Amino acid sequence: MALRRTRVEVEDQLASGDRPCDCVSSDEVAASERCGHVSRFAAAVFKLRGLLMVPVVAFAFLYTGWEWEYEPGVLSLGLLLFAAGLCIRCWSQRHLKYRVRSEGARGLATTGPFACCRNPVYIGNVLLLAGLVMLCELAWAVPLVVCWGALVYTLAVRYEEFRLTKRFGGEYSCYRSRVRRWLPAVPGLRMVESAASPASWSRVLGAEWQCAVLLAIPAVKEILVESSLHHLGSVWLISIGS
Repeated sequence: MALRRTRVEVEDQLASGDRPCDCVSSDEVAASERCGHVSRFAAAVFKLRGLLMVPVVAFAFLYTGWEWEYEPGVLSLGLLLFAAGLCIRCWSQRHLKYRVRSEGARGLATTGPFACCRNPVYIGNVLLLAGLVMLCELAWAVPLVVCWGALVYTLAVRYEEFRLTKRFGGEYSCYRSRVRRWLPAVPGLRMVESAASPASWSRVLGAEWQCAVLLAIPAVKEILVESSLHHLGSVWLISIGS
């Protein structure tokens, strides 16, 4: 007995036209349609994935409880995570082919970090936000940030993979079969050369400036907290003196 095909295989067949539609069972079509309805929530998460990270930034900036004050190890690790996330983002943008385009760059991104795993940008985002939280002296919240990022990006990827399969068909199915979704594969380090050169570092850095600006958040927070404490201390001393 033949195994039931997955929704992606059914969508590939219907989209490519390799086989007539009457060769696809009605049960398979119905299953594909049900998955399409379920993916509406994932599609909404995909479209809002950037905004869904704003609460993490706001929390890192506004929350002042349970801070690990002046811990050099925490700050050093936070800076390392932030730098690693930013580097992965910049490296990915060089090969992504839609945000920072290079001449002749089109189609599916399969080179650079995309030869190691399918979603390096999201991995970079989680590392960057985890580093930001640590720089804001909230190291205990890092697991919460990682869990939130995993939830949001898992749902986003569910829709994104569906969309890429419909757009690129067999090319994406082949890429997905040899490259993991999250865990980098060592064989992927032998990156496939692309016909088009990656985007220049200067253009990438120009597009990623807002990520570097996030580094100002811990400094501004520290200044505001210190000034607030100084003000409260002054008020307290004045009240005692009077």
